[in-house]
This record gives sequence, structure tokens and C-alpha cells, in this order.
Amino acid sequence: MVGSSMPQAAPPSYTWSVSNPAATIVSGQGTTSINLQIRSGYTGTISLQVTASNCKGNGSRATKTIIVRTPARTQDPEGILQANKLMVYPNPNNGVFTVRTVPFEIDSKLEMYSMDDRLVLSVIVPANTAELPLQLDRPAAGLYQVRLVAGEEVRSVKVVVN
Repeated sequence: MVGSSMPQAAPPSYTWSVSNPAATIVSGQGTTSINLQIRSGYTGTISLQVTASNCKGNGSRATKTIIVRTPARTQDPEGILQANKLMVYPNPNNGVFTVRTVPFEIDSKLEMYSMDDRLVLSVIVPANTAELPLQLDRPAAGLYQVRLVAGEEVRSVKVVVN
């Protein structure tokens, strides 16, 4: 048939929820990725659940446990943190690391990108947070860039995951 087209199926809808009041979904509800804000100083686990459903209401559900740890304090004998205002340790790492920064007085956004510019992590960092422990789920080995954005200021550092 000339000029006819098949009806387009509606894209799936994603519904996100968290089990712990220490975490809040900031944005992304209905999409394939979300931004979480975790209460400053919280240590423990957070269960993140997503339900995907099509236009007929059929779908599937997945759950991910996020482990939030308070890291041991490290020293900065070479003054790296003061010079760069952002560091990651250990670096290299296996996907479990801590981001340390000179704190912002406003909330900031931490983003982690692969070298092909694919966003692999996005987290809201509460104001006055100096350290943020992170754990990636099955990270691919390689070089990544961590960026911390607050207002007009952008800080970045490269991270090696092996």
C-alpha cells in the first residue's frame, strides 16, 4: 500500500521508587535514568526499584541495592585537593571509590562520563558535602571523567577503573 504506515507503539514508561527516606528522586521519573539526592552523612543501604510498562500495562520490574558508606578520612599531604578542588581515591579503583572536594555552599551535581561521552552516573550532592563514597554496578574497565557542577563552577578529574 502506498502512503500507509504502521501505527507506532508508545514508548515504555518507567516508574522509579526508593525504599529509604534518606534518598529522594530529584528528576527523571518516567524516563530510563534518574537523579538521586542522598542525605548528607547517611550510611547504609537504599533499595532502588524501577518498573517498566508498555501502553497495555505489561512490563517488568528490577531492583538495585545502593550501598552508601562513610569513608575513612584521608590526608592530602601534597595539597592536591586544595590545588584542584576535586580528587578521587583510590585511583585507579575497581568501581568503588570516594570523591573528595572542597565543599560548595549550594547543592551540586556529580556526573561520571565514559571516554565516549556516555553518562554512567549522575548524583545530586548536598551543599557542604566534602566526601561522597560511590560504588558502580559492574563497571567496564577504562578511563572516566568525573565532573562536579555547582552553578557556574565546574570541577573535573579523570578516574581509572580496572
